[in-house]
Amino acid sequence: MASGVHVDHISSQPHVWVVDGAVSESFLSLVDDKLTTSEGTVKSELRNGKSITSRSVEFQVDDTSRHLFETVAGFWGLNPEQPCESFVVSDICGEGQSPHVDHINLDDLAGCELDFLDLGRQSASAVNPRRVVPTISVVVYFNSVGGIRFPHADELGTIAAKRGRIVMFQNYIDDQRPCHDSLAAHHGLYLDSLPKRILVMGILANETPSFFPNGPAAASPTRSLIYCPGTEQDPLRHDAPSYDYLRSPKERAEVEEARYEEARREHDRERERYEAEKRRKEAAKKAKKTDLILSLEAQMSNPETYTFTVACRSLAGRELLSVSGDGSANLTWLRAEIKKALDPEDVHNVVLCVGTERIPEGDGDMPLSQLVPLSIDEVKLAFKKADANKDGFLDKAEAKAMFHSLAEVLPNIMTDAEIDQLFEAVDADADGRLNMSEFIDWCFGVHMIEKRDHDALKAQHLKG
Repeated sequence: MASGVHVDHISSQPHVWVVDGAVSESFLSLVDDKLTTSEGTVKSELRNGKSITSRSVEFQVDDTSRHLFETVAGFWGLNPEQPCESFVVSDICGEGQSPHVDHINLDDLAGCELDFLDLGRQSASAVNPRRVVPTISVVVYFNSVGGIRFPHADELGTIAAKRGRIVMFQNYIDDQRPCHDSLAAHHGLYLDSLPKRILVMGILANETPSFFPNGPAAASPTRSLIYCPGTEQDPLRHDAPSYDYLRSPKERAEVEEARYEEARREHDRERERYEAEKRRKEAAKKAKKTDLILSLEAQMSNPETYTFTVACRSLAGRELLSVSGDGSANLTWLRAEIKKALDPEDVHNVVLCVGTERIPEGDGDMPLSQLVPLSIDEVKLAFKKADANKDGFLDKAEAKAMFHSLAEVLPNIMTDAEIDQLFEAVDADADGRLNMSEFIDWCFGVHMIEKRDHDALKAQHLKG
């Protein structure tokens, strides 16, 4: 890189580079002298209450100006298909632009070699597929008036214009082609009375070349074309809203639709930023909370109505809260009741435990019934209720009737086939019915609890 040239990669979303010191003073003076002595072509328009006036002068590329194009090509390691033969510099005054993404109508590049360009890799207008987004946009400033903004780029403010400054930005993320990068939407900043003097370029390519501010060019340069939109007689710009008078009514309708869609996407992005910030604040708030650890003791308080009572105790064993719920109550409901009663200001992280086991927060759908340890008295009561004919035994029909009744409050209870299978496994004497001892085996199977506990419960029943 030449001495005195400063390159700053100021953004990666989108990729934007600012280069100072690369434009020769002889070229800057050449442009200033011609715009001072030439009337050029003046265009004015009024759109949405905003006035834009431009005075444009066309130049033929000579030895002085050619250095600029070679410099731009060198930054990207390019060997363009053909040299640029002319360019337009404009003085522009006005009230600004709306955000837009640059386009170029390929039909306006008459005489340029475009056979290399794959239109399937370009973001094209739905109305005119030959109006495409360039791979790279380039703006060269000749005075320190106004600037450029990328409104959708986070933390990227106004890039001020400066004499000799080059701003280059990337319009594509290659693995998303042919879609262009919506973050490359930008708008120029102008003053009403003091003109901003600029030269606009674009680079057409099928893939984004690598930026080489300090090193040698690529061994196999990307095929490309550097162009300057417009002529003095017809000073076409890149697809800026302030030049809609150059479009057909159908094209204007398409552009308005695109602007509406871009505004909608910006609204969605703003909403995402808001939600992300909200989540960040909630996480920070939660990180500052202290834990309120509660040990739960649940019991069935009324078997007839299938009602449960849960005592919430501190680690010291003091009961802080007792709540009751029916068969539809679950841990989400329980947490809400605890929050309402014990932590209305939401200053704690409520941690629920059963015994020494912590209950994961994701188990909100767990019914309260699963917190209740099964007791021998509850087993006896269940047996007596299910023994419809009071003969001291449960046959398959009575067992199924019991489970069907439970299904009203416990939807995931066993199926008939599962009941048959378990019944046959527990029916030790194979008489087709269960006595109280076998029913205890069913409810307190040795696979579910320790055998010594199972035997103790069974012995407790036999003594009773």
